[in-house]
Amino acid sequence: MPLRLFGSRSLAAGMTITFISMGTFGALPYFLTVLFRKVHGFSAYQTGLAFLVPSLAITAGTQIGERLATRASVRATLLAGMTVGAFGTAAMVAGAGLDSGYAVVVPGLIVSGIGQGITWTAMWIAAASGVAHDEQGVASGMASTTLNVGNAIGLAILVALTLPRGRAGQDS
Repeated sequence: MPLRLFGSRSLAAGMTITFISMGTFGALPYFLTVLFRKVHGFSAYQTGLAFLVPSLAITAGTQIGERLATRASVRATLLAGMTVGAFGTAAMVAGAGLDSGYAVVVPGLIVSGIGQGITWTAMWIAAASGVAHDEQGVASGMASTTLNVGNAIGLAILVALTLPRGRAGQDS
């Protein structure tokens, strides 16, 4: 891997947003699984079905992201995606209660999923922009590595922050 690729502003920005996106939005499936299984009492099958809504929303978001990125800048598209995703994620908080049902979470799942899809598309465009044709594979590998590292670190931090004091490191 040529170290000079780290000097590409677009690739560095793409890797940074990938790290942040996966460190936050990438942790959602874990927390949603806990919500559906432990709080709402869904079976594994029901939990899988519950993930159809955000999966379809993310798919729609990738299409919106592609259109936005061709009409606006990649930066504007990234900001839009992260903002929409954050609002959707905040909207899901209402469904986290014991007395809340799945329907309460659905609007947040849809809005968050659309934002995630927009961000997903734009972060890969950012990572590839300005990189020479013959180095696209390396740039993609760098962004993919950042994706996995961001997801692992973000999930670890968020789980540690949500555990009751004294529970870190113990099975829940």
